[in-house]
Amino acid sequence: MSEPQFKITLAQLNPTVGDVTGNRSVTNGDTAQVRSVQGQRTNASNFRNDVTVDGRINNQDVQTVRAHRGESLLEKTFIGPCAIVSPHSTF
Repeated sequence: MSEPQFKITLAQLNPTVGDVTGNRSVTNGDTAQVRSVQGQRTNASNFRNDVTVDGRINNQDVQTVRAHRGESLLEKTFIGPCAIVSPHSTF
């Protein structure tokens, strides 16, 4: 008889710097998104593109996204025997 299995997925809670599209990774799409609104002042519709949070979407934002290209949100999946996991457990 096999042991019951469980699956836990852990994700880093802080966002990835430069992930303006919200897909949990920094890609060329994020760079293109920032470039598409470059030169604008930050407002309610483009605030995610102001990576440097200085009120303007400019070359510094583009360069910051480029510097983080290839990074992604940490995600780990554990599959193993059933266990009781405390909410205070760390993995």
